[in-house]
Amino acid sequence: MKFNRSFWWQVIGSSASFILGVLILCGLNSRAGEGGLFWFLLCLLLLGCGVFGLALSLVLHPIRKTVINIPTRIFLFGTFCGLLWSFVPSFLLGDEFKSGGEAAVVLLAGIISGILVSFILYKPLSKSNRTTAVGLGLFALPLGAFCFGVCVSLVCLAARHITGENIPYGGIGDDKFMPIMEGVGYAVLSVISIFAVFLFPLAVLTTFLLRSVILYRTQNQSKSA
Repeated sequence: MKFNRSFWWQVIGSSASFILGVLILCGLNSRAGEGGLFWFLLCLLLLGCGVFGLALSLVLHPIRKTVINIPTRIFLFGTFCGLLWSFVPSFLLGDEFKSGGEAAVVLLAGIISGILVSFILYKPLSKSNRTTAVGLGLFALPLGAFCFGVCVSLVCLAARHITGENIPYGGIGDDKFMPIMEGVGYAVLSVISIFAVFLFPLAVLTTFLLRSVILYRTQNQSKSA
């Protein structure tokens, strides 16, 4: 499998972003956290873009090259993307992976929400230009957070019935089944928290990579037509 120029640019850019983020983090540690909030958020942004960009690029290329059917591409990309994004709540809230059962619930909910969001954005992205894709990427953050909150509650409900384990429904309500409120809570938190500074760029980056997955086959068809 040959890797095209865009793939290598994505890998180089993601690696450079990650390395720069590590350097800033080392600088903050050497100054005992005296670098300020700006440098801390910039560090998170660079590390996040580096990890997401590299991981998604490594998955994106074989999907585009080997899978012809576009819905199948979206399903595979959404699966991996949702799995990757499912680690974000645990990183921000610090309480999602208290047990193996809760970890499985969060990962499964992330996968389902990643697939849902990818298919919701399918039609708009297939007709969008780059400017519109940026707007869709910004919208994808609260949309994905809402879907994740709803899916967490639903998966927890199913896991409780199957395993009998008393798994909390989520960060809002815990022992109360409130999927809509859970989704709204995650959506609001994603856009008003200080971490939105780096979550929005990650959402835009993910949306652009999804757009490339959708449009790749269309470009090939236009060349062969």
